[in-house]
Formats: sequence, C-alpha cells, structure tokens
Amino acid sequence: MDRWSAGAEGAGDEGGGVVGAVDAERTAPVLEDLAGAQVLLADGSVALRIVGFLSQQAVEKALKVGLFSVSVPAPKINGLQQLLGCYPEGNTPEVDLV
Repeated sequence: MDRWSAGAEGAGDEGGGVVGAVDAERTAPVLEDLAGAQVLLADGSVALRIVGFLSQQAVEKALKVGLFSVSVPAPKINGLQQLLGCYPEGNTPEVDLV
C-alpha cells in the first residue's frame, strides 16, 4: 500500500493511535511541494507553469491526506475534482474552485 491508503502502516489504532489520524509522514510531502512552489515563485526565474504544477501537487496531496483523515483510502487519481468527489457527504472540504 502507498502512504495515502487508509490501510497503510500507521493507519490503525495500535499503540493508542486514532484511526485516520494524520501524521507527519503524510503531511510532509504537502508542505515540501508548497514550500518549493513558494521559493520558485519568489525567485522569479522559473516558468510559472512549474510553480503551478508544484502548487497543484500540494493540493492533490493535501486532499489525499484529508481522505486518509476520514478513513477513506485515496484512489490513484490526480484530478482535484475527482478527489473531492471521494469524500463522504458532510466531510467534503470547502474549496473555492476558480
């Protein structure tokens, strides 16, 4: 299983953990992609499409972390709207789709 699957290591309640708890292993890639996008944007010497790509990757990973937090395995898809559609009713994050 990959790190996004609800059944991945650390997803259970062994050792007093909470099922679906979000941990640093899952959030680190989100923060890394976002930080990379911010650095490249501030530098100004890279194409904005690259900054946009890293930003999209950060959002995709954040949505997968959110799915994990509600105990839903993240599918192997990359579409942001498709990922939003995987959330259980009532647990969908508020997202401004511009």
